[in-house]
Amino acid sequence: GGKKGKKGNKGNKKRTYKKPENRMKQIETMWDTIFQRNPEPEMEGMDMKREIVPINKSSKDDNKKPVIILLHAEWCGHCKTLEPEWKRMKTELDKKTTDNIIFEEIESAELDDKLPIISKTYLNGVPIEHRGFPTIGSIRDHKFEQYGGERTTDSLLKWVRGLVV
Repeated sequence: GGKKGKKGNKGNKKRTYKKPENRMKQIETMWDTIFQRNPEPEMEGMDMKREIVPINKSSKDDNKKPVIILLHAEWCGHCKTLEPEWKRMKTELDKKTTDNIIFEEIESAELDDKLPIISKTYLNGVPIEHRGFPTIGSIRDHKFEQYGGERTTDSLLKWVRGLVV
């Protein structure tokens, strides 16, 4: 059998619950730290950008490179149909093209975490408008443009190659 009743070595203190307003302050502080609204004093020395930004490693030339965006969901039928075409498109791109493009693929469960980063990194804080899955598009000159072509390997290849100047 296991030991019941004692957790850790904290003496006989009764478990106290924090008031809801204290919990809200904690949550606000976490959001401030995550979104750098007002970093915690002990976080000041840390390089927050390095922790937050690299979805794909970004550098100063990234704003010149087109960013290909794919927002998808595991449960989405259209996304499942797109997946083999998308993968084939990516494998058929030559190194010159892949070196001059950035891919950001975000699953629906990660949207809340990653879309604000994409917005801040590539769109000067403007959010990406998406109405469904999959959403495919490109970002150039800090503007998101949705892809409206066929979801076939050939159409996607033609579109991506056309973005690389």
